[in-house]
Amino acid sequence: MRAFINREGIDFSDAQGMQPVQEWDLAENLQGILEYQTRYSRFQSVGSLTLHFPENFDADTTQIHYIGLKGEATQLKRDVIATIVYEVMPNPSDHKTKAENGGGLSSV
Repeated sequence: MRAFINREGIDFSDAQGMQPVQEWDLAENLQGILEYQTRYSRFQSVGSLTLHFPENFDADTTQIHYIGLKGEATQLKRDVIATIVYEVMPNPSDHKTKAENGGGLSSV
């Protein structure tokens, strides 16, 4: 199994050529009791997780019944806007308006 973090839009052909954050050699686990060690330091600030299974155990199809993840969730931290400008009296020359003839935008 191969893990990719914070990568949107990965498909099978992309995953084959990309370097994963971590790879695991999986064992067939019908009882669901195996746990795999994860390099904690590589999974900081994860917004999305994509798992790629390049192989199965010589079956015609791949069946995944359960994937359990352990760890601590943190609040999503958003960037704070540092500079905000409020206009008490708007200056029309600072704003774009629709041109009266021909559409488009023009300055006032």
